[in-house]
Amino acid sequence: MLKKVYAIKESIKFKQTQNEKGMAIDMATGDMMELNDTAFAIFSKVNGQRTVENIVCELAKEYEVDKEDIMEDIAEVFERLLNTKFIEELQVGKLQTTDK
Repeated sequence: MLKKVYAIKESIKFKQTQNEKGMAIDMATGDMMELNDTAFAIFSKVNGQRTVENIVCELAKEYEVDKEDIMEDIAEVFERLLNTKFIEELQVGKLQTTDK
């Protein structure tokens, strides 16, 4: 999982709300997902270029925690985002060239 790269589907829009949580909506289907502050921090790092390992390192540094301490949260958030099809795995050679 750590070497995989994911991208947010083009039809997904998301923003942080006033209470530090976030909201994501699939504009094509109308599906919505509320994101707690941890899930929003993870989701906002998904850009079609970063590996999961890059995201782990960035968040560990940003929040001053050990990488091992956040791996479970990250794995759970990625599983949820994949199951709801809000993100998709990119294949090597098809990485997005713009930062979202």
